Amino acid sequence: CALPICEWDRAALHFALEAGARFSPAVAVDLGAGLGAQTARFASLGLSVLMIDLAARAELVDSINALYGRRVSAISGDVCRIPDEALPQAVHLLFSQRMVHYLRYGEAVRVLKRFASRMSGGARLFMSCACLASELSEGYSALGQPVEERFGYLAPAMAEKHNVLEPLCLYSKEEFASLAAKCGFSPLEIFQSEFGTLKGVFRRE
Repeated sequence: CALPICEWDRAALHFALEAGARFSPAVAVDLGAGLGAQTARFASLGLSVLMIDLAARAELVDSINALYGRRVSAISGDVCRIPDEALPQAVHLLFSQRMVHYLRYGEAVRVLKRFASRMSGGARLFMSCACLASELSEGYSALGQPVEERFGYLAPAMAEKHNVLEPLCLYSKEEFASLAAKCGFSPLEIFQSEFGTLKGVFRRE
């Protein structure tokens, strides 16, 4: 894939290779898949991939499947409203890049718990979100609210700079780890990128 790739992405691909060697088929879910870069990478490694996005495009799925075989399916819509029968019975790798902060905290817990119930011990969650300890908090309308209630808009200048017009739940590093733990995942690594994004690798317990 021609889009930039970071060490966190590579860690997800390394685990995908491990899962592919252990399970047939290994199943990945790309939650908030966007342009499908990581979906395509997982498919190229032989995984069966479900991409979920508010606007998952059929032509994108077709183009990935044309390259790697019919390994990819897609759900277009609100992740909070997807019926259970549309989800895989078993998930070995859950990947979610800068999506969870678009959910209210309670919604994020419910979504992650739904997927955790389909993941056995040792499965991995790769999740990233916008960080409270970054410039995004400057003028953030929900600053000072507890994470359970925190859901607000960025300051106009910040929203324009980052092209984020929707309300967000910004997380501290500790709150990010606590969210994952509440849903049955233990942290293997959490760090903040140079752009102020929290990135974590979590193990299903």
